[in-house]
Amino acid sequence: MILRNMFVLLFAVCLATTEHEASASETGFVSPHGLTHLVVCGPAGDFVPKNFPAYYDLCNKPFVDSGARWMFAKIQNVDGKNLLLSLTNDPEKLRKAIETLPQLEYLRTERLTKEMYEEHIKPWDRTPPPRLLEVEKSDWYGKLNEKQKKYVQWDEKQFAHVYDPKNYDVAEGREVLEKRWLEELDKPEPLLRQYKTLSKYDEAIFGLATIKSGKALKPLLKIATERVVKDNAYRHTATKALGILGDPAAVPELIPLLYHFNFNTRWDAQISLVRLTGQNFGGDPVVWGVWYADNQGKLGKDLPKFDPVPVDWSCGSDDQEIKWYSDPAVQEEIDNQFFDPSLRETKETFGQDTPVVVKMEPANGATDVDAAAVKELRVTFDVDMNTGGFSWCGGGETFPKTTDKPKWIDKRTCVLPVELEPGKSYFLGINAPSIKSFKSAVRGGRQSLDRKRAGISYNSDRNSTSVDRPNPT
Repeated sequence: MILRNMFVLLFAVCLATTEHEASASETGFVSPHGLTHLVVCGPAGDFVPKNFPAYYDLCNKPFVDSGARWMFAKIQNVDGKNLLLSLTNDPEKLRKAIETLPQLEYLRTERLTKEMYEEHIKPWDRTPPPRLLEVEKSDWYGKLNEKQKKYVQWDEKQFAHVYDPKNYDVAEGREVLEKRWLEELDKPEPLLRQYKTLSKYDEAIFGLATIKSGKALKPLLKIATERVVKDNAYRHTATKALGILGDPAAVPELIPLLYHFNFNTRWDAQISLVRLTGQNFGGDPVVWGVWYADNQGKLGKDLPKFDPVPVDWSCGSDDQEIKWYSDPAVQEEIDNQFFDPSLRETKETFGQDTPVVVKMEPANGATDVDAAAVKELRVTFDVDMNTGGFSWCGGGETFPKTTDKPKWIDKRTCVLPVELEPGKSYFLGINAPSIKSFKSAVRGGRQSLDRKRAGISYNSDRNSTSVDRPNPT
């Protein structure tokens, strides 16, 4: 924590001294994002955004609408207030957008220099911007409506580590890669997707689609359209990959996914259908089905027919959350909340039924946990929960190895079976900015977890594993 604060102070000083230098010498530097100016803003008045993901969501729409294609997060924290940095080509338009947000105050604009980018921005930049720029230049992107474009922009940034082929190990030849990726997809889907981490399963899904493998259609369709209730993380990535693959035989299978209860799956199905057909009928499965029936022969030879019988994606499940999310009216409401953050429930509207973590086993801050004896992690909430979902979030080396799927043992306690190693540090989250399946049972489970209690970290010594709560900011 001390080192981080020192870096923040140094960063703030460097920005202040660089402003004069940049204005005195126009270097003409353009970031890999294709952007030229840095705009700094911060919270106005007494507004203290301790919940940074919510703060980011609040600001994101005006930033995107102003042409600021990429917003920087978690750079500075001054007196408990986060400052936001955004790269843009139109700082005046962005300044006006900032002024529409009462929670924000415009601070300054700086001409971006190579030194500023290399020293202070590049080390924090985990988003490969050139890919998004390439996507936006494609023919199919031009056929998208505004909501679809915003979804693609969010999706490409959120899962850039998955989509960008540059992150793959491509030292081997195509045939070797194709064989390895097909073998990977023959394995059972991983129990939990590691958040913000490129898994071998992710790489196989998008690797096969990227190289246009002629053997990829069947396994990708199985992942995307399997009629079972499962973790939909790989379902929606396979749905996106089918659009990249470019085989029109996927079209009739993608149409029913337009009303899947998983948000990402629904929207990835829309995008993939546009990519495969050059048409855009939004999320209307009836219109898509009619169009496909009339144009099936034009798309290719011997393509499968479209079955208009509706698919029950809940598979007859009695799970209350799945039933709720399967309601078309609820899906529309969720979609609207995604594109207009002002419609989302805020902390003030949560009420007394907002779930709060009351107990963690091992306990937060524990220093005497026996890594060999602990076979599961437990989290207990203060209200009855929607037991149809969970979001144990994390990834990479710091996420515990799981031995089975998470499960609810009662209405308030969820268990994650794990295998811990002594002498190793772990970190995991209870919900994440884009994954919030830990919800109360109120109104079908719409209440999100109180983000103040949303993290667990384990720091082990040679013989034990300890737990500590991370800073909520």
